[in-house]
Amino acid sequence: MASQATIIDTLYSKLPTLSATDHKIAQYVLTHPNQVVNMTISALAQAAGVSDASVSRFSKNIGLDGFHQLKIELARVAENQDSYYQQINPDDFGQALQSISANKVAEINSTLAQTAAPVLKEIVQAIAAAPIVQVAGAGGTFPVAADAV
Repeated sequence: MASQATIIDTLYSKLPTLSATDHKIAQYVLTHPNQVVNMTISALAQAAGVSDASVSRFSKNIGLDGFHQLKIELARVAENQDSYYQQINPDDFGQALQSISANKVAEINSTLAQTAAPVLKEIVQAIAAAPIVQVAGAGGTFPVAADAV
């Protein structure tokens, strides 16, 4: 039942290993997928605070043929808001809670959609049988590690 990863999934999975410049571009793309679909390479570069060449390199660094393919891949998922990170507005507590909830549901659905049930069962059995499970997190991933504990 595994499905193909979306560009959003790919970006999230590559985020920890991206250069500082690529990370800035990825963060902008992840928080504004609908807008990026309609942007030029120069507009994205300006919005992310990088050069046009950096956007072009970024596209190749994440395994795409170029910026145009990035836009095509984003267009495939941009209308499905369940597939990407929703902005959290710290000034609107109710909206923030809804976005956090939606983001967590999207993460779980993405994981389940990409991993076959027998594989998940194997993972759970391996964790349950392990004498020790070490969990680590830093910065923004610390809450995930705390949840895992």
